[in-house]
Amino acid sequence: MYLNTSILLIISAIMSIFSFLQQDDYTQYEAIIKFIKYTTWPENKSEITIYAATDDNDFEKMTTFFAQQNIDNKKIKIERITETTNFNDANVVFISEKTNIEPAIIKNKIANNHVLSLTTNKELLNHGIMFYFKTSKTSTDYLYNRQAVIDSGLTIKSSLLNYTHQYTLN
Repeated sequence: MYLNTSILLIISAIMSIFSFLQQDDYTQYEAIIKFIKYTTWPENKSEITIYAATDDNDFEKMTTFFAQQNIDNKKIKIERITETTNFNDANVVFISEKTNIEPAIIKNKIANNHVLSLTTNKELLNHGIMFYFKTSKTSTDYLYNRQAVIDSGLTIKSSLLNYTHQYTLN
């Protein structure tokens, strides 16, 4: 009896740890959706394409999560960023801290293309990425690169562009 109870407690602990890790990933993906919702998109778009630079495990989780999402009746499509990606149909670019892709490659390809750029690597704000964010169970903290927002040509809701979240470039 004691052994069965111990096994159940161990299994329960393992499942709650797994659930916690998965929740953190989903919280990050929910933050991406919030940034997308704070951006004005053309009415004639039927889908929003997110290009992601992240590791294989995270990419699979993103694909699963976003396949179930709609934003303003627009489906979300996920594509992987590679060295040869041209970003012609990109609406959002997400660069995880879990990737080693060169940010200059991305910046040059998305310049003046009305692309929302997001990252979980704060240093990339210095490379022209619009928003850095960090999530926890209760909040999303973020900073933005004012010049990158202006250069993107996108309309971002002013409530997201609060001065206290503005990042000073190095």
